[in-house]
Amino acid sequence: MKIDFAKFHTKQLLSILDSARAYRSRLFNYGEMNEDDYLAFKISPVFFGYDKYEPPYESVSFEELKAELATRPHIPNKVEAKKIRQEKAKKGR
Repeated sequence: MKIDFAKFHTKQLLSILDSARAYRSRLFNYGEMNEDDYLAFKISPVFFGYDKYEPPYESVSFEELKAELATRPHIPNKVEAKKIRQEKAKKGR
């Protein structure tokens, strides 16, 4: 069963992507994964909050998750958000 990305907010998907990247890098750096495994790594349903008691979900590739994020609106980073807040405050005066 495929994971339904529509159930997740964009920030949740970004957090999952960051966590999966960190996990994959940790495995590679500690020698538990070779380069081929590193490139073929798929994101486990556990990262999405699913466990073994729920229906079996397929793992997701980084490309699939990135493709979904590309369809979502941009979320401003900390610097961009600060600038937006400041501009909004200036207009409100």
